[in-house]
Amino acid sequence: MEFTTPGAFTFNVPTGVTAVWVTAIGAGGGGGSRSGSLGAGGGGAGEFIGARFLLVVSGGTLTGNVGAGGTGAPAGGGTADGASGGNTTVGSYIVAIGGVGGKGSNSNGGSGGGVGGGVGAAGDGALGVFETTHYAGGAAGGGGSATTTLNGFTGGGSGSYSGTSGGIAGSLQGGGGAGASSPYGVGGVGGNGGAAGGAATASGSGGGGAGGLVGSNQAGGVGANGRVLITYVA
Repeated sequence: MEFTTPGAFTFNVPTGVTAVWVTAIGAGGGGGSRSGSLGAGGGGAGEFIGARFLLVVSGGTLTGNVGAGGTGAPAGGGTADGASGGNTTVGSYIVAIGGVGGKGSNSNGGSGGGVGGGVGAAGDGALGVFETTHYAGGAAGGGGSATTTLNGFTGGGSGSYSGTSGGIAGSLQGGGGAGASSPYGVGGVGGNGGAAGGAATASGSGGGGAGGLVGSNQAGGVGANGRVLITYVA
């Protein structure tokens, strides 16, 4: 059974089932926004937990929470970071940490969720690494352009999804960094010079950073929500 709607959920354990396997991902961070002509950073992807074995009570319940995607920094609000994605939890000890929002103040991409998450920086988004057998850190978002004539940087990739492209520089307006991709979805594209960052698609990926806009600022893209998959043998 799969849960993709943000907020609390309850899984009713079928009679006769005493163990399940849990796959979960934290929500992606939102893209940043930077007032003026420089681009902002893309949001990081959520931490991924693959096929974690969990004992349950036959006929009982298993509760958890699906993390909500981080909101992008608003248009017209000046330089601001995107909001971090919410954590996704299952039971009392399974926690998939959400990705960090993209930066506005220094144009760095947001770091990926988890101990092994890629660290957000000014260049292309760093990949996450496995922390343990089941836990893998999320990729980092791409950095926004630090000059008025450069494109934004590529967001970190994951699994079968390659990194999303940063925004293209416009008329003396730098491009925004792309959001990080996750095993379930593609990061939002970085905003072109003068344009907003793109929204993330599917689960766990980060929103794109806003492109530079002389005299004002555009919005960062929203990060994607988390996801939980519970499987079992009847």
